[in-house]
Amino acid sequence: MKETSRPPLLEGDENFSNIDYFNALISNMADGIMLINKNYIITEANPAACRLLRLNRKDVIGKNCYTVSHKRTRRCFPTRNCPVKKVFESSKPCRVVHKHFDAAGNPFIVELTASPLFGKNGEVIQVLEISRDITERMKIEQKLEKYSKELEKRVVERTKIIQKHAEELALLQKVNNAINRALPLEKVLQIVVDGLTSSFEYDASGITLLDKNKRYLYSIAVSSSLDLIRKVEDFTGMTLKDYRTPLFEGSIYKKLVEYKEPLFTENIVKVFEHFTDNKDLRVLAEGIAEITGFKSAIGVPLTAGDKVIGILGVASSKKLTEEDVERLKRIASQSGIAIEKAKLENEIRESEKKFHSIFEFAYDGIFLINEEGAFTMVNKKACQMTGFSKEELLKMDIRELIMEEDFNTFNFNKGEDFVNETKIRRKNGEFIFVEQSIAPIVIGGKKYYQIIARDITEKKKLEKEKEKLVRQLYQADKLASIGLLAAGVAHSINNPLTSISLNAEILKRKIKDRDIKKKIETIEEQVNIVASITKSLLDFSMEIRSEDKMVDLNEIIKKDLETLSFSLKEIYVYKDLGKIPKIKGNASKLHQLFMNLFMNSIHAMPTGGNLKVSTVKEGVNVIVTVSDTGQGIPKEYLSKIFDPFFTTKEVGEGTGLGLSICHGIVKEHGGVIDVESELGKGTTFKIRFPVRS
Repeated sequence: MKETSRPPLLEGDENFSNIDYFNALISNMADGIMLINKNYIITEANPAACRLLRLNRKDVIGKNCYTVSHKRTRRCFPTRNCPVKKVFESSKPCRVVHKHFDAAGNPFIVELTASPLFGKNGEVIQVLEISRDITERMKIEQKLEKYSKELEKRVVERTKIIQKHAEELALLQKVNNAINRALPLEKVLQIVVDGLTSSFEYDASGITLLDKNKRYLYSIAVSSSLDLIRKVEDFTGMTLKDYRTPLFEGSIYKKLVEYKEPLFTENIVKVFEHFTDNKDLRVLAEGIAEITGFKSAIGVPLTAGDKVIGILGVASSKKLTEEDVERLKRIASQSGIAIEKAKLENEIRESEKKFHSIFEFAYDGIFLINEEGAFTMVNKKACQMTGFSKEELLKMDIRELIMEEDFNTFNFNKGEDFVNETKIRRKNGEFIFVEQSIAPIVIGGKKYYQIIARDITEKKKLEKEKEKLVRQLYQADKLASIGLLAAGVAHSINNPLTSISLNAEILKRKIKDRDIKKKIETIEEQVNIVASITKSLLDFSMEIRSEDKMVDLNEIIKKDLETLSFSLKEIYVYKDLGKIPKIKGNASKLHQLFMNLFMNSIHAMPTGGNLKVSTVKEGVNVIVTVSDTGQGIPKEYLSKIFDPFFTTKEVGEGTGLGLSICHGIVKEHGGVIDVESELGKGTTFKIRFPVRS
């Protein structure tokens, strides 16, 4: 009984027969795959494994796994965790995370699954290793873990400080709530400064941020009494939020940003006198101090990470202390987190916008399905490809789009990426060819499958056209070669034929015996037959064209059918000659073309039948179709009928050059000739001529 299905057997099993089957299976997989025998020798590796190691296949096969992957001269164990050794000892699969080295000695991290492959007697004969490069993923995870630990550490430290200072607790809680509610940055920072003035009785507080070029500070949040704000704005001639503080060399604010240390003063005017020679700034500081009654002030840098992004400042008519400095440092730190989080959320929003844009406007159709096969997300291209709206697709199952036999190959439990070609049913019932990449992903703890599909219908058509063109080029090249041979043969035969014909004519005149004369006449008839054949050979090989003119194909077809009317007998002719433009061509050769085609059809219908000839204009071409209801051409002969000297007729009934000459004439006119035939039902020749002026 013939075995219909069995898994591929591996080298080492006495029944092993076809390792190529296994190679074909793994060659297109994205993960690296290697087979390793008991001697730790690599017996097979797919292209992905070679790419991971940056080695050619010949440098991998037959080498020790510890030499190729670990650059070691001896086995990894007992000091190392060797998955190959584990599998051979336990006969069970295992998974490890290993460091491998490429050809240049560069390390990379792989997630490796090793599985046993059993022989006929149930013993482990080889180990299948599947490797995936997770170097970048590990780096990202380490960074995230580091950032998470740092953030957690900072939160713990801040929490301890908050617990020691009850006055700050309410304000920090408000700030945290604002951050968690994802309020705009300005509102979060306004809560900070309002809390400072209300909770700690500062006369004024404010936050300024650095512009992106770090040339000045601009105010983003201010808190003080309306009366005080109005007085300052009247004095300066502008609103506080419109004011820009330049960071010129030697200024107090530039030093605050550069040194990243708090500035605490009990005399604002003296600070300005010490840090700047600018008289206008001194006058401004003196005026503000006089209007507001401010004596003490504290400025604390706002930081995000290790960068200063702004300044948190307070001013008071009362004496401030180092305790206020420490409090502001803590508040500034929390404000920095708020700013950092706001920027991160903004980046996330931008990232989501980019993802949405990429997803929606991707060139390929993207489908997301759950484990049951129902669509949960689709993009615009997916809708265009299928003809269904997004709402319709989200109510559908993948089984409604693909063929049942294709769905059966879609193994949901496999859990691996794979690429294949399939057909998708459109809403109008038509099918399109797609190349799809399918990958399992996990979202919110649930498993989904992402399908990225590209419409390759046109590509398939182009491939067929390409194959057809290659066949035509091959045919043309073959005809050209045979044409040279035919010309040489014809010229070589013509000279002795002429001599035979002349001598036969002389003999016929001199000899009176009637019987001998009849034999001479028979010789002349045979010479004429040979001369006709050589003429066909010369016509076939002829490349020099006479002058082309504008010709009417309908008129040529009518005249040729009239000429052949005596040969039609029981054959009925149907003409459907449409309104077509004239084409540029050689009338004599076109007559020869159609006479050959018509005679070919007549010979195919020895007991009668129907001959149909039609013409029509399609785009920039004129199409001529010649159909008969004759014997038809066997399928195995269709690719050969335009070959020189190919004929299915009995010896002496044809030269086999007729259709070859037709092919040459059509090609000479820039056209294409195709044939379709069904045995016992007839043959159709379709000729496409370009309309050229």
